[in-house]
Order: sequence, then C-alpha cells, then structure tokens
Amino acid sequence: MDPGAIPPSFLIWIHPVSSMYKKNLFRMVLVGGDFFLLYATLVGTLMVREGTWSIPVNAPIFFAHFFFLQIPMCALLYLLDFYDVPPLNKIYDSLFKLPIFFIGSFSIGAIYFYINQNGMVAPKTILFVYLAAFSALLFIWRLFLAQYVPKRKQQCIILGFHPLLIDVLQRIKDDVHLVSFFISHGERGEHATFFSAYDIGVLKTHDEMHGVVRNQKIDLVIVASGDVSQVINLLGDLRGGIIQGIEQWYEACFLKIPLSMIETESMFNIIISFTQKKLFFFFKRIVDIFISVLGSSMTILFTPLIALAIKMSSKGPLLYTQKRMGEGGHIFTLYKFRTMRTDAEHDGPHLAQANDTRVTTIGRFLRKAHIDELPQFFNVLKGELSFIGPRPERPDFLKELLENIPCYPFRHILKPGMTGWAQVYYKASTTTEETREKFEYDLYYVKHCSLLLDFRICLKTIQMIIFNKKFS
Repeated sequence: MDPGAIPPSFLIWIHPVSSMYKKNLFRMVLVGGDFFLLYATLVGTLMVREGTWSIPVNAPIFFAHFFFLQIPMCALLYLLDFYDVPPLNKIYDSLFKLPIFFIGSFSIGAIYFYINQNGMVAPKTILFVYLAAFSALLFIWRLFLAQYVPKRKQQCIILGFHPLLIDVLQRIKDDVHLVSFFISHGERGEHATFFSAYDIGVLKTHDEMHGVVRNQKIDLVIVASGDVSQVINLLGDLRGGIIQGIEQWYEACFLKIPLSMIETESMFNIIISFTQKKLFFFFKRIVDIFISVLGSSMTILFTPLIALAIKMSSKGPLLYTQKRMGEGGHIFTLYKFRTMRTDAEHDGPHLAQANDTRVTTIGRFLRKAHIDELPQFFNVLKGELSFIGPRPERPDFLKELLENIPCYPFRHILKPGMTGWAQVYYKASTTTEETREKFEYDLYYVKHCSLLLDFRICLKTIQMIIFNKKFS
C-alpha cells in the first residue's frame, strides 16, 4: 500500500442512528437495573410490611426464595420485548404489556410458593404488592433511560467496495446519511449504477483520510475490500473507534454468513473452532436429556387429546414418520403427529408449501402451534436430535441441494435440532433458493454456537410460538 495515496477504492461516510455495540451495552444496563429494582422493591415491600426503616431480619430468607422467581421474571420481560431499545415515543407501548408481565409473574410466583411451602415464608399479599410496585418502577426506569438512548448519529467510514455492501446499505438505509465517497475512475465505471445514487467526494491521500477521521470523530471503519490489518496500522490513532471487515458487519446486520463470503480457508477455520467446543457439547447433551424428559412426559400427557382430534379430522395413523439426515450423514426416523392426509405423498416426496392443501383442518392448527413437533422429544432423548440445531433435511432432496448449494454437507457436522437459529430468523424453506439462504443462518449457528446462544434461541422460539412472531 503506497503511503502517499489511498488505494483505488472509495471512501464513504455514513451516520447510523445508533451503534449495535452501544445498544448491547444499553441492554446490559437495562438488565442490571432490573435486577437492582427487583431486590430494592423487595426490600421496600418488606420494610412497609414490617413498619420499619431498617432491613427486616428475615429479608435474607425472602431474597433466597425470590431469587428463583427473578430469573423467569427477567426471561418474561425479554419475551415481552422489554429489552429492546426503542425511541422515547414507543416507550408508552410497554404500558400495554405490563398487565401481561404482572399476571405471568404472579402465576409463576403462586406456583413456586405452592410447591415450596415454608412456614417462615408465606407471601400471600406481599407477592401482589411486590409485583405491582416493581411494575410501576419498571415503567419509570424505562421512561428515564429512554431519554439517554444514544441519539447522536455515529459516523462510519466504509473503505473499498464489495457486492455485499449493497445489501448492507439497503438494510440500514433509513438510518444512514451518505455524505461522499472516493473511488478510482475504473471502479467508478464498473459500479456506476451503485454510485449514481450518491454525491461524489474526492480524497487523494492518507493525510486527508486521517484528517476526516480526526475532525469528523469517526466511530466505525468498515473495510469492504483490502486487508483489515493494514487499515488498522494506517488508522491506529482512531481513538474510541472500531475497525471491522465487511464480513463482520454483514454478520451483525443480517445474523447469517453469506455463501459468497465462504472460502475453503474460512470454512476450515470455522470447523476447527467448532470441533474445539467439547465442553459446550457435553453440557448441551445434559440440557437435551433434561428437556427431552420433560417434553416427552408432556407429550405422553397430551397424546390422548391430540389423538382424538387427529382421528376425528381424518383417517389414518396418529404418528407420521420420515427419514431424515442427522449428524455425520446418519439416517434416522423422525416422529411427528400426523397433520396431512395419508395420501399426501402418493406420487413422491414434496416440499411443504404455503396453504398446502394436503394439510388437514386440525393439522393446520397443530402446525401453527408447533404441537405436531412434540414427538420429536423422543428423538432428542435417543440422541438423534438436539433441542437446538439446524433442522434435519430429508435425504430425498439431498442430491439437488448438494448440486446447488456449496458447502452444504457442513451442516451435518452437528446434530440437527427441533428448533434453531434459522427457524426463528427465517421462514420455512419451500424452494432450493430459500434452502440456500436458510443454510446461511445455519452456518452462523455453526460458527457462533454456545450455551448463551442456545438460551437466546429458546427464548426466541417461545416468542415465536406464543406471539406467532418471526425475527429479522
């Protein structure tokens, strides 16, 4: 890289409304504040109950019991989107969700104290007062913090060009003010359609770029082409700023890894990193066994009612079985409650379609509520499935998918799952092209899989089932 001139590429200044990093920090403040309020409210409630200005002697006993309530209460807040970072004018929408939070938390508390009856702790009305006071303080806390959501449009430089840049700018177009760019004459002609939408600015030297970084207070540099390490050396004095490659930014924006970015070396690095997570897979299996035992018990409990509904809607067996491909290409039998007519595939396997006429009336409800998936807890118990992972594919479609989707076999390096990253962030695939895009979400999970990510997927799955909500 010539120290006297910027490489033949263009430079863009954009102003995202808020940074994803500051939003994540803001969410951490929300969670920390909520836990503080949960305990502070409990202390205040106990002080009012005892009629004293000092912490009651029996407070530690209440702390211990209420600790087990506060984790599901925070999970409920997450499900109700209380950890989003909306602008001030949307804060009042949370008022309508507070009754749901109150009823849900009160139900959890009532069940807990019914199961764990203790003569020293008999909450009765204290639980009601505690939740009412916390709900009010929760709204005030959100209202207070909403005024401090970062409002300054953070400045960002994009250096170079990459085809994915078009998607990124399209994604954040409502949050971006594009000021100018630099590009060589050759590249300007090659990407004329793209650049025609923006005002042209000319920067010729590294000194000019340093001046922009220093004077414009640049927060983020995205390297769309070229070596990130070289840019880091070049802009080493970017105080408080972050330098990222387009790949990292794209992942953060779209929560997937586009196949156009996958190279043999990068895929190899992902696999090496994946195979080193032995402790994660050990605990993951323990969690799978625990969940599958609970899920299988629940399935057995509700099977008579489900069987009656299925039999009344159509003739045929209760269960539907399919051959699916699992970890390492192993073929196993997947169980589901039957939702289609028995002659649904008399002329061969077909991908499910929207408004599929083969689905029965009760089957449509079972699918929408995901009740048809309950027998798969037995697959999880047998070790053929995990609770979290890519959905298992049918071997009948594998040949076509392998021919049209590069690196597709890599999704079989881990156990498939009942739910997964692609299930909550993408729709059910009905074409090869949609399966290709869904695979990009699977790759994201393979690269970033962890117990924390699995927990996030669990919460998103609950949101998806209860609120029929997809995330994008």
